[in-house]
Amino acid sequence: MKKVSIIIPCYNSAKTLKKCLDSIINQTYKNIEIILVDDFSIDNTVEIIKDYAKSNSNIKFFLSDKKGVSNARNLGLKEATGDYIQFVDSDDFFLHLDVIEILVKCIEENRVDMVVFNFIHPCFESHLKSGVYNLNKEKDFKEYYQDFFACSLPWNRLMKKELIKANFNSLVSFAEDELFNLANVHNVNKLYYIAEPLYYYFCDYNNTKSPSAINRIYKEDRFWEKENTIWYGSVQNLKYRNEIFEKNKIKYVNDICYIRLFDFFLFDFAFMNLLGVEEKWQNIQCEKIVKNKIFLQTLYDYEKHGLILKSKNIDDVAKLMKNFVQYGVLLYKFLKSNQNRLRLYIALYTLFAKIFFDIGKNIDKYNLLASCLIDIEKDFKNIESICVKYFLDKKL
Repeated sequence: MKKVSIIIPCYNSAKTLKKCLDSIINQTYKNIEIILVDDFSIDNTVEIIKDYAKSNSNIKFFLSDKKGVSNARNLGLKEATGDYIQFVDSDDFFLHLDVIEILVKCIEENRVDMVVFNFIHPCFESHLKSGVYNLNKEKDFKEYYQDFFACSLPWNRLMKKELIKANFNSLVSFAEDELFNLANVHNVNKLYYIAEPLYYYFCDYNNTKSPSAINRIYKEDRFWEKENTIWYGSVQNLKYRNEIFEKNKIKYVNDICYIRLFDFFLFDFAFMNLLGVEEKWQNIQCEKIVKNKIFLQTLYDYEKHGLILKSKNIDDVAKLMKNFVQYGVLLYKFLKSNQNRLRLYIALYTLFAKIFFDIGKNIDKYNLLASCLIDIEKDFKNIESICVKYFLDKKL
């Protein structure tokens, strides 16, 4: 039986850690080592860890040196002795007691390097279908990379330890998990994706004292002036992302390098709605982003996939963004009140595509934004497209 190392970084986790640990300790798969790394918590997190360690010999406990979550995870990787690595955040938990058993069995029976799985989150979920993805094939790689919630998170995957060659970048304070996965993805030949949610991501979005920066930044006065929201964080990581592309000779880089610089905008928008930011402040933030030359370039880049931007005049593009914010705010409320399990990520992509682009020649159906526009114009294969079309017809 292969050993699984579960690495849990902790900081002031006293309110949530017991539920997290109980969901791991009681797993049906027993060859597990639990590595807890505390970043000098000032509540009673350490006491809880020590108490659990007394009755669970498979718990290892380490103190880091106040350098943040990346340093804590790197220390956990260094101390891990398992064949497989699974990260868990200290405020999250597994939804079932046989999750690790399912994941190990999935890797071994399908002869893959990694298994990735869906999760429950107040805003997002992955849109991939269950099955094997061969990352040496262009279609599979692009489909995987374009789904941020499949490819870029640290805790929605069980991975062979031997394939982790790069650590978390401790110099990065935002989306360090995306860079970690990107730096290691070229080591993975095949993965299996499980569409069923197996993990609960806890988002205490009403707590402005939460360790999560996302909870705080949108609550600050005139937050748009500080340029520290999700999209701007992605821009700050552009240098590191390009270094990884070049160093590891990531395939299809010319087709994917702009994607994070677009989809992080949609995450910005979704979190502003989740956290109750007023529409007028959303308009200021979104108009500022759409006039940024880096974001504009991402829109132009979509034209090589067969999409035609409705206008390249900066004032016209700003008006399109105002329309997107107006309908996006209403769509968010509509989805949350009517379809809790509808994929917000795909719905926002569909709305954005409909407002900003027309279908041109040589459309790339494997590009996510292009496929969403095709779907709402022609196919109606996704429930999200049907819903957005119904919503737009109703509002227009």
